[in-house]
Amino acid sequence: MSPWEEDDGEELRPLKPFRPAIPRAGHDSGTSRPRTPRPPQGARDPDGPRGPTTGGGGPRGPHRPGSGPSEDGSTSGFTPSRQVVVAAIGAVVLILAVLLISSCRSEDSARTAEQDVVDRYLAAYAQRDYEAMFAEIDSDAQRVYPVQRFAGLNRDAYRLATGTSVTTGATTRSGREFVVPVTIETKLFGTIESELRLRVLGSGDDARIAWSRNLAFPGLQTGERLTRATRMPPRGTILFRDGATPIAKGASRGSTAPAEVAGAIRGELGAIPAADRRRYADLGVPADTRVGKNGLERLLNDRLMGRPGLTLKAGSRVIGRQRPRQARAVTSSISLPAMQAAVQAQASAPSGGGLFALDSRTGEVLAFSGNAWSAARAPGSTMKIVTAAAALAENATTPETEYPAETSALGIQNADGESCGGTLVEAFARSCNSVFAPLAVDVGSSPFVKTAEAFGFNRTPTVLGAAKSTIPDDLDDGDLALSGIGQAKVTATPLQVALLAATVAAEGRQPVPTFLRTDDEAKTRAVLDAAVADDLRRMMEAVVTEGTGRAAAIPGVDVAGKTGTAEVRTTQGAACRDGSAAGSDDGTGATGDTTDDDGFGGASYRPGARARLRPASATLAQSTTPGGTDPDDADDLDDPDGGTSTETSPSDPTTTEDQIPSSPSTPSSPSDDVPTICDPSDSTDTDAWMSAFAPTTGGSQAPIAIGVLRRGDGQGGATAAPVARAVLEALLRR
Repeated sequence: MSPWEEDDGEELRPLKPFRPAIPRAGHDSGTSRPRTPRPPQGARDPDGPRGPTTGGGGPRGPHRPGSGPSEDGSTSGFTPSRQVVVAAIGAVVLILAVLLISSCRSEDSARTAEQDVVDRYLAAYAQRDYEAMFAEIDSDAQRVYPVQRFAGLNRDAYRLATGTSVTTGATTRSGREFVVPVTIETKLFGTIESELRLRVLGSGDDARIAWSRNLAFPGLQTGERLTRATRMPPRGTILFRDGATPIAKGASRGSTAPAEVAGAIRGELGAIPAADRRRYADLGVPADTRVGKNGLERLLNDRLMGRPGLTLKAGSRVIGRQRPRQARAVTSSISLPAMQAAVQAQASAPSGGGLFALDSRTGEVLAFSGNAWSAARAPGSTMKIVTAAAALAENATTPETEYPAETSALGIQNADGESCGGTLVEAFARSCNSVFAPLAVDVGSSPFVKTAEAFGFNRTPTVLGAAKSTIPDDLDDGDLALSGIGQAKVTATPLQVALLAATVAAEGRQPVPTFLRTDDEAKTRAVLDAAVADDLRRMMEAVVTEGTGRAAAIPGVDVAGKTGTAEVRTTQGAACRDGSAAGSDDGTGATGDTTDDDGFGGASYRPGARARLRPASATLAQSTTPGGTDPDDADDLDDPDGGTSTETSPSDPTTTEDQIPSSPSTPSSPSDDVPTICDPSDSTDTDAWMSAFAPTTGGSQAPIAIGVLRRGDGQGGATAAPVARAVLEALLRR
């Protein structure tokens, strides 16, 4: 080891130059010249006072080197032997100087290489590049800590401290050790300042960092580990929009509202889902913390958890701290009167359903229940909103365009063989299949699908955990005709059906839903031209004033809407005619497996055919003992019928269209007989839908939009429209 690298605490001084002893001229090295005897005192020098003379003489001066010939006749003061010695000494001095310079240069090169190793390690450390860090550590450490374990130790320490960035300062060398100041910015502990002490093994190009576990985080001493202790505060309270009535409060998550109302929206607590564990760990939340699984508990979870209390320790030393803080009570957007109306009105749905209502100006979600967004099903004639929008945007029609009165078109018949036509507004109000199935084909697959996607189909919903509403991106004419009336492979949720109405109400801009109480206008995105939205508003008003949605009318209020009735079982075709029908409702919205000889299902599009569609029996929603279903479980909630919650679609259904109710206040009773698959008295083979908003124009109140689904409950105009009316009335009184 070079003395320049030893850390003995002493000041380093340069070596003194070497100076050899050189004999004086005229003297042999190592011998004494005999002294000349001095003459006795008083004796006379025979040569006189001046000594011998040569031509006048005088005293002889001292002999000087080079002043005359030496004894061997040379003119130099050095003998040949002395010259050899001097030359040898000079050569030795030169060699020593060269060796010293070479040694210094070698030492400088080695020190530079060692510094480079440290610099590369620190650059990788600042970037959290664990593979590059691993390449700079010594081979023994690499064997003890293979690359994955090495990366895990460093990564876990950084995450435990909730680090966001690392900055390293200038290194200071002390012998074989490099001291590096390190600053770590964290999410939860502010700025942590410490240092890394890196020791180098080997020399020059063979130098490596001597790595041990305490280097996983700056400031750790040998044997110390980084740990974090957490204390969660009590969970926050959820309030109705009145700011006073709790939906969920305290450890019991209790409410002063009726149990069936709070239970319909509150949701449950459970273990952290595997997909969310890393995110919660980064927030300092312990792995055993209970979080919202569904309902408002899930939707508002991050606001309800508060701030955990955290203590970061290096061994027993505290190096970071965050005080716990309980979340403030969260005032939701949910209206208690609207929820009471929704739960009561939907309690009579024989197979459940879903409801979603929102303010079209603020985007506030005012009420929801049941499968509001987790179960996508065929939307029936509510899809005619999309068909009409696409046709108007593509100039394929106008509100005043006249259509002939027909009982069917493209093999798809109107409800009960009704002859239906007139202007586009009239055909929309009466929900004429004979107009809208061909209209979808006239528009074409690409424009039709593009319009549906602008409304939100095939998009990931902004509501957490909501299922997509879907439509195939390439439809042949058969599926296009059926999709135009809300069948085939198109599916929607009550959330999506409510957004259809909200988009029209907001003049073509779709609001983003929020579950928080607010007076701010919603974020929106453009869907339709304002002129197209205005035409749709007129058409939807006609549905309520003179068409299939008259059961949604509210005295003194302009209401707009569109009813829908979607088949979930085969109700027509050869199978029903010859009594061989074998289809069943499995809860997925699929029709039976019956097909005609040409391969088309009994409910498929068949050019030139005359498949007869019959109306399902109608039963109005009635006020019964209040009840409700649990809120949507967005994590694969199963439908009550046994079907799955997402991506459910009919295989080949055809709609049984809405009838205009002759007396919306008088319900009809289903047959007492056990219905068969093709029994006209069986209403369980169709889902009932309603998309609506009110008020439509004027006034200071923004329109409230709603989507209603009643599964297996006949026609939308008869059973879903009264639910929409009840909830809208409650909301308009708020």
